[in-house]
Amino acid sequence: MGHDDKIWLYCESADDDLTSYEDVTLALTLQTTIITKAPDEGALRPGGALDLSSREAIGLLGQYVAVCMIYGLLPSLTYPLFTQYLNFDGYHSASYSVLVNMCWSLKIFFGILTDCFPIGGYKRKPYMLLGWLLSLGSICAMSFLPFPSPYLSRGLAPKSDAVVHRLRAGNLTDLSPHERALVNESATEDAALWILLSCVCSFGYILADVSADAMVVQYAQREPMAIRGRLQSMIYATRFASSLVPHVVIGFCMNSFEYGGDFSWSMSPNYVYATLLLPCAVALYCTLFLIVDERTEKPYLPDYLGRLWELLQLRVVWQICIFRFCSNVFFNFDATVVPIITSTWAGVEPMAIGVFSVLNALFTAVCIYACGKWGLQWNWRVAIALSTIAIVVIDATVLYCTTWGLARNQYFFVGGFMPDVFPTAIRFVISAYCAVEIADVGNEGVVHSLVTSIVNLATPVATVLYKYIDSFFHVTRQDIVDDTYNVRFQVTMMLTLSFGMKLLSLAWLVLLPPQKAAVQWLKQRGGSNAIVGGIVVAVYVLAMAFSVGTNIMALYLYNGRTVLVDMELVRKSSHGLRYAPSSSKKKANMSVMPYSGLGQLSSDDEVDEQLRRESHEGSPTNSSRWVPPATHHHNNQETEVSPRTSSISSSLYDPPSDLKASPRQRPTDDPARVLITVRRKVTYEARVRLHADKPPVYVGRYKSEQSARDACARLLRKAHESAAK
Repeated sequence: MGHDDKIWLYCESADDDLTSYEDVTLALTLQTTIITKAPDEGALRPGGALDLSSREAIGLLGQYVAVCMIYGLLPSLTYPLFTQYLNFDGYHSASYSVLVNMCWSLKIFFGILTDCFPIGGYKRKPYMLLGWLLSLGSICAMSFLPFPSPYLSRGLAPKSDAVVHRLRAGNLTDLSPHERALVNESATEDAALWILLSCVCSFGYILADVSADAMVVQYAQREPMAIRGRLQSMIYATRFASSLVPHVVIGFCMNSFEYGGDFSWSMSPNYVYATLLLPCAVALYCTLFLIVDERTEKPYLPDYLGRLWELLQLRVVWQICIFRFCSNVFFNFDATVVPIITSTWAGVEPMAIGVFSVLNALFTAVCIYACGKWGLQWNWRVAIALSTIAIVVIDATVLYCTTWGLARNQYFFVGGFMPDVFPTAIRFVISAYCAVEIADVGNEGVVHSLVTSIVNLATPVATVLYKYIDSFFHVTRQDIVDDTYNVRFQVTMMLTLSFGMKLLSLAWLVLLPPQKAAVQWLKQRGGSNAIVGGIVVAVYVLAMAFSVGTNIMALYLYNGRTVLVDMELVRKSSHGLRYAPSSSKKKANMSVMPYSGLGQLSSDDEVDEQLRRESHEGSPTNSSRWVPPATHHHNNQETEVSPRTSSISSSLYDPPSDLKASPRQRPTDDPARVLITVRRKVTYEARVRLHADKPPVYVGRYKSEQSARDACARLLRKAHESAAK
């Protein structure tokens, strides 16, 4: 095989004059004195390794402290502040979450901006300053401008849950004239300014983050090969350690009646935003006085794009991109039933979730720091393989034990997932090391953004796949409550499918070089392929458009219809009593049913949770305007670190309403109504209104309209028999 031949798997014998990357890696591991003997051995650019106690290093760390605190706080305000405090409905709450995370999907354009358009001759520092000024200004405004009073003041805390649910739905008939003064009916409209300011803040800190990422690549490439990755590990450890503060604020300081909790105290929203003032001010100070940015000439844009295209054609680049995208599509293949298991079978409470989040951030930071100290020469393939297997074993143990009733305890459930943190952190940080190896001088920003953000673009693809496949199992929240053998078996199959897909992600490890020396070897001798490079770019653009489009479409209502049919009890010779469509009102009252998500079918737990809230909050009119919660894709390179955090989401801890125990759901003399929603012409979503002035009850999703109607009939018959008893 000649030097110019393309190779699809590593074959060092193809070039005898090059030392194999295994030998190079072993030599670097054994030569513990390499740093003192040859400080620049294996460095990708001159300048020497950055002293982690130097001003430049402290300045960089200050950037990431602020980034992670803002990133940890702003998106997390969706439920306590906007849904509870301001009484936003699901549609508006999802819109806020989408808007504050939208810029992560555009990270690569920020990278091109900082690479190609220096300000005053400086590529990174001016954009950091601009970003932090925008963030600091918006946070100051949110901290000092009077925040709207809560929709329900604390004086209404003694009211029963039923009354509170009616109040949140806009029904104030239970209140006296004096008590009505405690309700701020204009809370939702008054919050528009804070949503706008949050978007400005997000734009600013993400711009600063991309600029800082490019500087990290520059400094990391100055490190000798033996210790390259040390700076990255310190940066990531700092980021996760900093996330402790927003976790504590959200979990423990926003848990009073106004925020939907039961604490007797809390912080006001202005003080919550004010917690971000100090980190923003510190980041601004670090940018002004500690960050060192060398003056450079403005690159000629066509030349820059030409060099970037040449880099993207290299096998080392598109091979790593394929690995990161495809591996994470498989690894992020979850089971839609896990959040229902968390809330219903495990009974995980919000306090346990808050404690878990804090410990998760702490242990992740410690583990990443340890990787940077002792794991820089680990074989990447072996480390990722062992970490993935460990994650599957831990998750399977906890979830299978919970499914089959061997241990249904929130402390076992949350504590059982704690060991998950360590292999997950290892998998994350080792996968990130390769980004530094492939960047060239001048395109650090765009290459780092490409390699890191492609992981997050895999998330919506994986979400669509597992939601679609799980839709064939028809496991609803009510099924989980019933807890039959068949339900447990179906849940086991869904979990097994998820774990199998995670293990299949290891098949893509053949595309990942095992160590830094292998990346450099492949970059020099791996050749290039314009066709494959073009395909990777096209897939990236499509995935980015899909991610952005999904977020944008979450702001709009479309794609669905509801068939509202009166049902009446009739005789059937072979099966006794059953419900059937009334002859007088067949397929009446056609109305538009909102649906969003670019074809993503909401999981049963999301549907049940939204309808459960509507059953407490909505009127019959409001119940016909159901919006499934949008799947939030935080397009940040940190997203991969906590795959189980979504499993114990704080928005899904409330137990479901029991049909037999709830008097609101028992049939009366009013005609029952069945609502069948057509989802992309492949899924029929069934709901039953058991009372004329009450919201409908969710039944399930089915492959045909007749199956949906039959399920409604079974539920109505069961409810009728229960009421008769």
